[in-house]
Amino acid sequence: MSDNIRALRQVTSWSAAVRAIDWTHLSGQLDIAFPDEYKALVEAFPPGEFQTFIKVLHPEASSDADAFREEVAGYAAIVADWAAEQPLSYPVYPAVDGLIPWAIVGFDYVFCWRPGAGGPDTWPTIVCNDDEEPWPIVDLPTAAVLNVLVTDRSGIEEMRYIAEHVQPPDFTPLRGFEPDPAEPVSRPSGQYWVSNLRSYAPTILETVPVDGLAPVVEAVAVPGYDISESMMRAKHALPGDYYDIVTALGAVTAGPARLCAPDGSVNDFFAVGKALGDRVAAERNRGGGPPGAIDPEAGGLIPWGRLGGGYLGWARTSGNPHEWPVVALDASLGHHVAYPMSTSRFLYELATNPDGVVLPPVR
Repeated sequence: MSDNIRALRQVTSWSAAVRAIDWTHLSGQLDIAFPDEYKALVEAFPPGEFQTFIKVLHPEASSDADAFREEVAGYAAIVADWAAEQPLSYPVYPAVDGLIPWAIVGFDYVFCWRPGAGGPDTWPTIVCNDDEEPWPIVDLPTAAVLNVLVTDRSGIEEMRYIAEHVQPPDFTPLRGFEPDPAEPVSRPSGQYWVSNLRSYAPTILETVPVDGLAPVVEAVAVPGYDISESMMRAKHALPGDYYDIVTALGAVTAGPARLCAPDGSVNDFFAVGKALGDRVAAERNRGGGPPGAIDPEAGGLIPWGRLGGGYLGWARTSGNPHEWPVVALDASLGHHVAYPMSTSRFLYELATNPDGVVLPPVR
């Protein structure tokens, strides 16, 4: 198994057993010398979908090799129609050195290998669509292409929605290919947020002054709030704009989001953190829990608010709280969306531009 496939299994939390496929028979039936990384990819992942949108063409999803060949040929015919409008001339499978489909993205894109003299493991991927503009070329191994797409590092602007759909990246097997429920869920690494979000949200947008935030949010003051006491109770240093908001405004609501203040209510900052930590501990003991660590786990996300049935938190990606991105967890705790924003910026954007803030899907 390549490092690219290990990384893809890690970010999608997929740990089911690897299966063997008869590649000699399959390659002979389709007359395709498949890249080794593709072979390992479809043995490491059953038929299914990445991020809802990406479907890898998988031999086990077809009844036999002939049916799989027909599926590949069907997408090749679509690509051939599109290729006629391209400024470059592309032959298409089953033509010699023709583009070979290996994955589709919704109804809009077909990923194809472009065979060349260097052998299957050097083939780049062409991102084919019905646009007359030149097709993007991703010069990476097969699993690495998926990795950069689901973590928003592909550089292809039109495909950012794939990563923005949900984080951490999601893989859903087709019905009938679900893993054995008895298989254990691995414990999260204390470096989970660092390794996943340093590239996903490397730069935090500037904070919004309290005077700019106050007119666009609803606020309930915290009588007798003592910032020194809060700092002493907190186990970690927290972002400065959080303290600024609580000091000046109290508990704040912006659309579906609520910033939790240490106000003794059901949404008290410390009570919410303890409740979430207790829930995660219980789920871990049952072999489950979210893929990322949650405080008080080592390197865990620190919750600071509620979002419907889910949570808002800070991902501790560095030793400087002012650099921590905001993360929204869905109610199941299984999926998140990360934002390169400070607390105040996130609340401001949610209050003033709600359609521009992608929230976790309701499941």
